[in-house]
Amino acid sequence: MFRETLLEIRERLEVSQPTMAEAMGMPFRTYQAIEGGVNPTRPVHLRAAYTASMQLALSAGRPEMMPADLQELVGELGDMMRRP
Repeated sequence: MFRETLLEIRERLEVSQPTMAEAMGMPFRTYQAIEGGVNPTRPVHLRAAYTASMQLALSAGRPEMMPADLQELVGELGDMMRRP
């Protein structure tokens, strides 16, 4: 389940495996093994992918690149921060 989600996030961001690995703070070969199903995917990998998606979407100036559920959370957080 997490492996497919990880791939979906990377494809939505339109980045290569090396770029995603770097954004997640892990070696490329480790990322490649996780996405390829050689190494198990853990919840921590999904959290790192979400953090990476925020960073990459911000760098690209394209918040729509983030997963929809993350867009919603970020939007709610932004609303909270704007409240007096």
